[in-house]
Amino acid sequence: MKVNQERSRPLPPSMSRMRAQWVEETVSETVKADNCLFGVIIGPGGSTIKELQVKYNIRVLVPRKGSKDEPITVQGKDKTLVKNAVLRIKALIAEEKERRRVTTPVSQTLCIPKALHGKVIGLQGQNIRPITQALKIKIQFPNKNDNSDEVTLTGLPDQVDQGISRLLNLVNQERSRPLPPSMSRMRAQWVEETVSETVKADNCLFGVIIGPGGSTIKELQVKYNIRVLVPRKGSKDEPITVQGKDKTLVKNAVLRIKALIAEEKERRRVTTPVSQTLCIPKALHGKVIGLQGQNIRPITQALKIKIQFPNKNDNSDEVTLTGLPDQVDQGISRLLNLVNQERSRPLPPSMTRMRAQWVEETVSETVKADNCLFGVIIGPGGSTIKELQVKYNIRVLVPRKGSKDEPIIVQGKDKTLVKNAVLRIKALIAEEKERRRVTTPVSQTLCIPKALHGKVIGLQGQNIRPITQALKIKIQFPNKNDNSDEVTLTGLPD
Repeated sequence: MKVNQERSRPLPPSMSRMRAQWVEETVSETVKADNCLFGVIIGPGGSTIKELQVKYNIRVLVPRKGSKDEPITVQGKDKTLVKNAVLRIKALIAEEKERRRVTTPVSQTLCIPKALHGKVIGLQGQNIRPITQALKIKIQFPNKNDNSDEVTLTGLPDQVDQGISRLLNLVNQERSRPLPPSMSRMRAQWVEETVSETVKADNCLFGVIIGPGGSTIKELQVKYNIRVLVPRKGSKDEPITVQGKDKTLVKNAVLRIKALIAEEKERRRVTTPVSQTLCIPKALHGKVIGLQGQNIRPITQALKIKIQFPNKNDNSDEVTLTGLPDQVDQGISRLLNLVNQERSRPLPPSMTRMRAQWVEETVSETVKADNCLFGVIIGPGGSTIKELQVKYNIRVLVPRKGSKDEPIIVQGKDKTLVKNAVLRIKALIAEEKERRRVTTPVSQTLCIPKALHGKVIGLQGQNIRPITQALKIKIQFPNKNDNSDEVTLTGLPD
């Protein structure tokens, strides 16, 4: 009602045009999706798209068939309805992706030593037939004349995963049984042959593995006694391959390569300029900037960032900050402090009406999070969500338990408060994720040659007991009759 009363009051012509343009202009949002998913938005005979347009009073523009990288466009007069329509479209796309995932057959390859293929298959297929029939999957072993260890499973994703698990159980059973000398030699050959692992990375990061003049890759190859194969420049989705005779050295080399990639990513993140957009009411731009930029000059000079306000003739509220990530975050914080100072000062009537209109419109933002994290936003007895709603003068809508891919919605009258509430919610979620990460036991597997297991354990466990007691972890070596090199450590991640 207050908004309507303010809108009905006469304003000077320049202000009327400014208000009319801000209120009446079309709001437009885009949704990216693969072309093959456009059909789910259109629906049979266009039924779904018609329903969306009527329900949300919007217009949905779906790119033509064969268009490349063009998004779906949603247009309307009401920001909230446009936002809700976008959420519904994203939900439809997510549901269709999940439906296709669970109903589209996939193939996965599993390495099983050639020496064990016959035992795993069983007499006339008696071991694998129950698996293929129960899970409705196809398991393909290489021909007798083919020395490959690769076994291919084809079927629906969940069934293939179960099939892999059941095949591995058969392999472990067969490995624990004694073999004739000829088969033992064949198995030994499989163990001693070249081990190969892959590491996925963007092409732009290959240089950090090669190093100046190939120095880094040479150092890796000498230190770990391995061979590193880096794809050629311009290759697409090809991983780095690490090959060697020693499983442990190959594993350690892979970990080192992953660490080099992670360090380079972090270095680029903190040294690559970024741009972030902040919403500040147009009516406050001049006050925030100050006379001849006296308010924002200290910020730009101290943080070495660029702050760009829209032109006078542009009615946009968006202010763009460009610079290094940490400096941009500090710049946003200091700009918001200036906004809060200016809001507390009295304004002339015409500017007051303009500010009121900007403040009183409902703003809506969404935060994506796994269902299992919703509790940290609600808090004990709803305490956290109540505190957020009171502190930021907003409304937080948390999806019901069991809902799928629905985001948390934050609504309020003040864009800045809504934005700050969203940032706080994201921080709470990040803190909870980190808390769970460091307090949830995990298991990791380490490859240690079977011949060294006894020496590593020590007499009656004297070597590993201090480790397990000090770190409160469990270390499990394979049984004597199990020829596996895998040692499993279970405990907190650090």
